[in-house]
Amino acid sequence: MHLRSVNAIESQPYPYSVDNHYHYSLLNMFPQNYQYDYRFQDFQYFVVIDFEATCDKEKNPHPQEIIEFPSVIVSSTTGQLEACFQTYVRPTCNQLLSDFCKDLTGIQQIQVDRGVTLRSAP
Repeated sequence: MHLRSVNAIESQPYPYSVDNHYHYSLLNMFPQNYQYDYRFQDFQYFVVIDFEATCDKEKNPHPQEIIEFPSVIVSSTTGQLEACFQTYVRPTCNQLLSDFCKDLTGIQQIQVDRGVTLRSAP
């Protein structure tokens, strides 16, 4: 039996293998009548991380630095959000965000100025 994952953006199923086990994502909610017995998992939670980094339209700053460290914990059995975490990270090499970066990410200069260093991010 091959388990399939669901691409949350396109709602298209696709398989992926981790340690020779097939897993699937519960990012899209299953219908109310879906049988829970068919959700085979080797783990109880997903940790989803979506970093944001320094960027510019004309040229990428070097090095690109993480400016936001967000994550959410999702139950693999229910697909429900269990917890979330977010902190802003103060860049050390390219300390001023470009207008392009601020527009693209929605992160403002004051947020990263008040942020922590990447080393101290929890």
